[in-house]
Amino acid sequence: MIEIYPMGSLVVYMAPDHSWRLPDGPLGTRSTTNFREIVWENDHFLARSLWANGTYRSGPRIADVEVRMMLRTEEEEMIFFQYLGRADLEPHMQGKTPVISAGRTEAPEPGRFAWLNETQFVGKGMLDLEAGTQSYEMYGLK
Repeated sequence: MIEIYPMGSLVVYMAPDHSWRLPDGPLGTRSTTNFREIVWENDHFLARSLWANGTYRSGPRIADVEVRMMLRTEEEEMIFFQYLGRADLEPHMQGKTPVISAGRTEAPEPGRFAWLNETQFVGKGMLDLEAGTQSYEMYGLK
């Protein structure tokens, strides 16, 4: 049986003018972005990005998102996190529909957060263009 438990919020802060687009690629439009900051806060840790970027590929209606980040917790522990997501592009860009994502972590073994390596993460993220954020409700699956 799969256990699901809350893992707080993950907020992606966009950086103005740090995105590039490749229109009309062989699989549609490709975009790359460097993020100003990503913050993941939950009952186990508060972590902020040291490095974060993402890319998305979009077709006529659907966008595939891939985001990678290196996080550092308040306890100075490093966590690598990568997630893939999918969204109905036009209503998502209007803040009406979520990106549904799935991701995984890499944490030092042995270490305080080694248990993250056994967990699959899922999230439901909403875009707020006015605030410049993509905010996810995060959950762990085990």
